[in-house]
Amino acid sequence: MRQNNKKEISWLRWLTGLAGIVLAVDCILRILFQPVNLGSVLIGGIAGLCLGYSIFAPALHKACSRPWGKVLFGLVALGAAVMLGLLGFISIAAYNHPVQGNEQVLIVLGAGTEGDAPGDLLRRRLEKALEYQASHPDSLIVVTGGQARYEQAPQAQIMARWLTERGVPEENILVEDKSASTEENLLFAVQLLQQNEVTLDTPAVVVTNGFHCYRAGVYAELAGLEAVRLLPASISVMDALPCYLREVLAVLYYWVFTSSQSGWMASFVGYL
Repeated sequence: MRQNNKKEISWLRWLTGLAGIVLAVDCILRILFQPVNLGSVLIGGIAGLCLGYSIFAPALHKACSRPWGKVLFGLVALGAAVMLGLLGFISIAAYNHPVQGNEQVLIVLGAGTEGDAPGDLLRRRLEKALEYQASHPDSLIVVTGGQARYEQAPQAQIMARWLTERGVPEENILVEDKSASTEENLLFAVQLLQQNEVTLDTPAVVVTNGFHCYRAGVYAELAGLEAVRLLPASISVMDALPCYLREVLAVLYYWVFTSSQSGWMASFVGYL
């Protein structure tokens, strides 16, 4: 029996070591070729945990046989279960409030840009909004997003240009280019709508990537929208892991502090 346990530990060490190497390389490449964000940091952290287990597995298994080791192992297992549960919750929540077809306002949330063009996440959001607008040509589109430290222009301005180049009339687009967080995206968008005499009970849809839909929906309701639906855009395989990992922490942060303007992470809004 003990020999079998050693073989199982050996295989587990190899697998976690390989996973750690792959994740570490992925993290390094993201840091070298993309702006550093919380998602890439989390990938690096998981890589470190995998490599740490691979190196120190025998000592860790021995420690887990002691009372304090069992408690520590239980906490780690609980943390992993919570993360997996939240990943499932976030994935399902994206499809809980589908569009009904009567929405008159589309609010497209900002994301990273590349030079004077939308980044991949943002392009997918814009394509989804354009798809909806094609069958609802009278709908009003609010593009929202300020300028991050590494960007050439506010996200909303780049978004508006992208839409007009594809046939959306300028008079159908409202530009909100000051926001620095999801909460501000929705809050400032609602203020802009009210300035243009659009009431809060007007059917509206928030367009963002699937992983982002849950928080977008709750912040839309907090901003005052009374009839809001969600339109999830796709996400590339390369973006999925960092985005979903980062969103798990963002959802936990929302549940604790509600507002991105409160709590210890408030000073990092717009950076992570």
